[in-house]
Amino acid sequence: MISSINAAAADVPALRDDLFFQAAVAVEATLPREDFVPRAAKPQAYIGAPMEIGWQQTISDPYIMAIMTAAVQVQRGSRVLEVG
Repeated sequence: MISSINAAAADVPALRDDLFFQAAVAVEATLPREDFVPRAAKPQAYIGAPMEIGWQQTISDPYIMAIMTAAVQVQRGSRVLEVG
């Protein structure tokens, strides 16, 4: 999943060269995405796309989450609540 995010960003200099984007992707690489999806979806947790999580809700695409995180320039130590 992380390699596909980096590959997609490689063609977008504004992302590829953005330190906030790079930091967001690095953090995403450490997160256990399977902990945020239903048990049946765990094998697909790292496909790099939005996924149904029940209650008519989805977990966001990791690429889009990295872009949004970079756009708000989240600083180390910040707490962020993303409410789809």
